[in-house]
Amino acid sequence: YDDAGRHPLPRAAKAEVARGIVAHLAGLLPARGR
Repeated sequence: YDDAGRHPLPRAAKAEVARGIVAHLAGLLPARGR
């Protein structure tokens, strides 16, 4: 994030990063219902 609080990544790339974070967190949680 820059000083203005904006993220330098384009919106699409930001979505990809967010999806990767969600997938990573899901991997850290106990596998429930799988």
